Amino acid sequence: MSVRAIQNQPEGDTQARIQSIHSRRKLYAKANTGAHIEFAAPGVDVWSAKGSGGKCRSGTSFASPMVTGLIARTVAKGAVSLSGARSLLKRRVIDLGPAGRDAKFGWGLVQSGGC
Repeated sequence: MSVRAIQNQPEGDTQARIQSIHSRRKLYAKANTGAHIEFAAPGVDVWSAKGSGGKCRSGTSFASPMVTGLIARTVAKGAVSLSGARSLLKRRVIDLGPAGRDAKFGWGLVQSGGC
C-alpha cells in the first residue's frame, strides 16, 4: 500500500489520496479537488530539511508523509490492510467541508489518536 501526492496517483484501491491544507484548515492554494480525495493533512509551510539547514515547503508531497506515518502506526496496531487503515483514519477525522466525504477535504483532516 502507498500514499502519494494526489496529482501523481493513478486510480486504484492500493493508494490513499491525500489533500494538502494549511494551519487555518483551508486548502493549499495549488490543491487539486475531486471525488478521488480521501483525507486532508497539514502540507503548507512544513519545515523540511535542505542541505545543512532547512526551509518551509508546501504541497501534497508534504501532507502525504503525515498520513503514511498514521497508516504505518495503524498497521502496527493490527489494521493490516489499507481498507482497515482507511476505516481507522475515517473514524478519527475532523470533518472540514460538508458533512461526510467531499471533493475538497475527502473524509476530513486526519488525527493521530495519540501515541
